[in-house]
Amino acid sequence: MPRDDLPGVVVTGAAGGIGAAVAREAGARGHRVLALVHRPTSEPALDSSAVHVSVADVTREDVSEAVVRGLAAAGITRVGVLVNAAGVIRHGTTVASTSAQGVTESLDVHCTGVLRVTRACLPALLRAPRPVVLNLTSRHGSLSLAASGGVPGVPVSYAYRIAKAAQNMLTVCLHQELSPRVRILAVHPGRVATAIAPADADRSPGVTAGHLLDLAENAPSEWSGRFLEPPATFLEW
Repeated sequence: MPRDDLPGVVVTGAAGGIGAAVAREAGARGHRVLALVHRPTSEPALDSSAVHVSVADVTREDVSEAVVRGLAAAGITRVGVLVNAAGVIRHGTTVASTSAQGVTESLDVHCTGVLRVTRACLPALLRAPRPVVLNLTSRHGSLSLAASGGVPGVPVSYAYRIAKAAQNMLTVCLHQELSPRVRILAVHPGRVATAIAPADADRSPGVTAGHLLDLAENAPSEWSGRFLEPPATFLEW
């Protein structure tokens, strides 16, 4: 059962994978949870009295209205943790096989969508005593890693790398504006075995969810604006 003394948790991309696992784990820890999904889902991980599921498309300009309605329906007035986990995969690892539309669509989910949802949640975040925004990024969004040759044997699309690099810049922008009142972290969750897992995936969404919520609870203000992998491995931008 949710505890009324705990701030709520909002998770995007909650129809499966990491997002669903975070929603389930946050509910188990006593939080009221707003799980945002792109379309109606029967995901069993979301079958909990603590988790309210709302359909909200992060690529729509009116997503803020869906978020506000969802918060009210979930009984959440304070958001202690926002996990921006929504993601898409668009293929094309060469310039010849990459579509401009695919890049644009990926940017709209991974970067602009994060902006829309964070903006919608900001009033509720500011009501919480120690709020944090976890933007789930990727090691493949690191310009330093890409410039050094990337990860051997793990091809990644232009669209995904470009969108995650843009999301990383958004994380820094939000940090500059909102820290220290709100901690803003770019989090590479690790090599997680999901439906869009990398070839070298080595951990489950459930384990990852626990690591992310532990990070949200324990990360000091000095970590805001950093790029890291839990529990405390800092990555180069």
